[in-house]
Amino acid sequence: MSNSSHYGAEMFRPISVMLPRLFRRQLWSGLPLLAKILLVVNLLILVAITASGMLSYRVARDALRQEIISSGSRSVAVFAQTNTLDFLDEQQGPLNLELRLDKILQSETKKRVLSAFALNRKGQVIAAAGDRATLPHLSEATLRASDMVPRVLSQTGERTAISAAVVYDKVLLGYVLFSFDDAPVSEAGARILHQSVAITGTFLLLNFILLFMLLRVVLRPVVQLGAAAEQLTRGNYRHRIATALSDDEIGKAARSFNTLCDTIELHMRFSNAALVDRIRTGGAVDDVREHQLSIVFGDAVGYTRWSHQHSPTDIFGTLTRYYTCMGRLLVSKFQGIIDKFMGDGILAHFGLLTNSTPAEGQPIAHVQNALRAVIYAQVVLRVLSQTIRVFEQRDPLVYRFSIASGRCLVGAMGAQEIMLDYSLIGDVVNLAARLEAIAKPGGLVIDRFTFLDSGEGFLDVVDSGSQHIKGVDTPIQVYSVRGLKSRPEIEAMRNYLVEEFFDDAVIESLLCVSRSEQDKRTTLREIIAREIEQNPHLPTP
Repeated sequence: MSNSSHYGAEMFRPISVMLPRLFRRQLWSGLPLLAKILLVVNLLILVAITASGMLSYRVARDALRQEIISSGSRSVAVFAQTNTLDFLDEQQGPLNLELRLDKILQSETKKRVLSAFALNRKGQVIAAAGDRATLPHLSEATLRASDMVPRVLSQTGERTAISAAVVYDKVLLGYVLFSFDDAPVSEAGARILHQSVAITGTFLLLNFILLFMLLRVVLRPVVQLGAAAEQLTRGNYRHRIATALSDDEIGKAARSFNTLCDTIELHMRFSNAALVDRIRTGGAVDDVREHQLSIVFGDAVGYTRWSHQHSPTDIFGTLTRYYTCMGRLLVSKFQGIIDKFMGDGILAHFGLLTNSTPAEGQPIAHVQNALRAVIYAQVVLRVLSQTIRVFEQRDPLVYRFSIASGRCLVGAMGAQEIMLDYSLIGDVVNLAARLEAIAKPGGLVIDRFTFLDSGEGFLDVVDSGSQHIKGVDTPIQVYSVRGLKSRPEIEAMRNYLVEEFFDDAVIESLLCVSRSEQDKRTTLREIIAREIEQNPHLPTP
């Protein structure tokens, strides 16, 4: 073999060894728990039954062979004792012996005698019946070994040769040798083997079915526990193990998992799921990093006066409806993060979940998402306000928003080991809070960086000029947003709000119009059409 071929063989040898191992490992790890238990248990049972069957086969085979040897020895001994005189008669004796040997073969068929021989004292054949080729090789020492009692001279697996000495008045006259067929041993072994295979297969099949049914019941909580854990890792904190649980260890583990999910869901209801997922997959919780973000600040106009006119229950319910509408757009639709609710105010930011670096001169995606979210939200809040005014005869809330873009620090802040708040600080956050105060009710104002980063032709704005903002040293260029500028963006907003956002669930839970109230639904559809299709713009100075 050449050096190159030897090198190739050595190079591929680890691959040939590793691939089967990798395949077995991946195949085994990918099997369900129920399949693994069934395979292991049935394999152990198969090994036990196979070992028992092999032992039974050996015992039966040896017993049958011993029975052939025992009965054969008796036949040989009887023949040797009853035909002594024929060994003395050198003329008629051989003929008589051959006739009697033939008769033995005919009468001893059940004992499967293949051949029979009469030998003189030197081991020479003087009479024979049957197949002479079955006569084993006989040495003088072998013959002498059978002088006293019948002996097994040979066993080939196909036949057994047994001989006995012919003795008269303590004088050795010759020998008698019978060759017996071992086929009964093989046939009996084959029958035992076939029966063992049939019994083993039947037992394994029944065992598999019964064990499968039993384990399905026993392991159902374990399987559901694994599925629930997988759902939990995917962020589905409402998944529970609903099967009736026993009081054993598996049932206790499943109950503990349900309790854990209850606790996690409780915490998640007071957290931002998107932010939690970002922290979980984005690195260490204690990291404080600088990010380029768009900060959204919203506040209700005249909230103090409005709150004096309503009960705490009405205030709580109304704010919940407004915040839910905002959250569906800011978080669920446009990948924003609500940092906190502050009474009637809301602080959110965009860019932490979709932080990317665009090409120079290209619009920034998270800035556009922040603008879309607020513009969509203002249209939705107008529909909600009109619904409250028309159907509930109450004064609604009107929100105004601001967006400022820039760099700020984001991380876990608060009392270590007591309570942390994953929040953000920076001048851009303060600017967004100050800008909101100069927006028109129902409107949106943005700073210069937000306008530039949104890209040319994205927004329809009114230049409100440079303005002195409280808490900011230098004048800030401010733009009042009328809405989206391009027709595709406007159509996308209309289609989403009409076809997806205002579904039956929103109409019933947030707008409080049930399916049975057909007149209200007709009026509501008119309000939605008017606010979305006829009046898509936001108020500006």
